[in-house]
Amino acid sequence: MLFLQIIIQEKRFDLKHGLDVTWVPQPTIPGFYATINTGEADGIPGGGPLVFQRMYLEGSKLVITNTLVPMAAVYIVTSNPSINSLNDLRGKKLAVDVGAAEYVVLKTYGQSVGLDLEREITIVPSAYPLARQRLLTGEVDAAVLVEPHIALARAQNPAIRTVVNLNDLWTALTGQPFAVYLVTALSEDFVKRNPDAPRRLIAMFQEVEDFIARNPEEADRILAKGLNIPEGVMLYGILAERVRFKTLPSWTAETKPVIVKMFEVAKQAGVLPDIPSENIIYKP
Repeated sequence: MLFLQIIIQEKRFDLKHGLDVTWVPQPTIPGFYATINTGEADGIPGGGPLVFQRMYLEGSKLVITNTLVPMAAVYIVTSNPSINSLNDLRGKKLAVDVGAAEYVVLKTYGQSVGLDLEREITIVPSAYPLARQRLLTGEVDAAVLVEPHIALARAQNPAIRTVVNLNDLWTALTGQPFAVYLVTALSEDFVKRNPDAPRRLIAMFQEVEDFIARNPEEADRILAKGLNIPEGVMLYGILAERVRFKTLPSWTAETKPVIVKMFEVAKQAGVLPDIPSENIIYKP
C-alpha cells in the first residue's frame, strides 16, 4: 500500500527490522499483482484478499502472511441528505469497485436484509479516483471510498459525508469484529528461502502503524509530499480515524477465521468459484 511504502522509505523502518526493501513500481493494478508470478517482486503488501484467492485458485504460489488494512477504512460516501444507510440507495446510483472485497460485503449483506444490490441499485463500476469524480459531478448518488479520496472529495464539496462503514455491515452479517480490506502476500519460494521474513515484515508494518498514530502531523507531511497532495488532507483522515491499519499475523486464532470467512462469503456471493486450500494462509 502506497501510504506504508512512502513512510517506510522516508523513515527506513525496513532497515531497523533487518530488511532492505526495494519497491517495484507498476503503472497498472493488473501489473501490480502480476509481479509475484513473474518474479519481479517477492511479495505484495496491500493486496485484496479476494484477488489473492483468485490467483491461488489459478495456480499462483503465494501465502498470505498478515492483515494490513481493515474494512473499517472503507465507507459509503454521499452528499445527499436523504441517504443514511444502504437501504436508502434503492433506486439510486452507487460507484464501487466491483472486483474488490467491499463489493462482496455489500452484495452479501444486502442479500441478508432482502436487498438485491444488482437489481435495486444501479451499480456504476469505478476505481476510487473515478468513483470520487463521479460523486463530485453528480453522476452517482453515492460512492464507496477510502482516504485520501474522502478528504479530497470533501475539499471540493464540504457537504460530502460518510454514512456507512463497511466493517459495521460485516459485523452485522457474520458476528466477527472485523473484516479484512488489504493483506500482504509473499511468494512461497521467497518464504522458504527467508523463513524469518514474515515476522520481520509484520514488525515493520506494526511500527509504521504506531508511527502514524503517535505522529499524525509528521505522517501527514510525509504523505503529502509523497502523494503530491496538500498538507492536511491525510491529517484529516488520520485524526478522524479513517486512515486505519491493522497489522496482524494471518495464522492466529483471531485472524485466520476472518480471512477464511471472507473466502467463503466470496464463493457464496458468486464472485469466486471456490474456497482455496488452507495452505494459502502462512503458517510459521
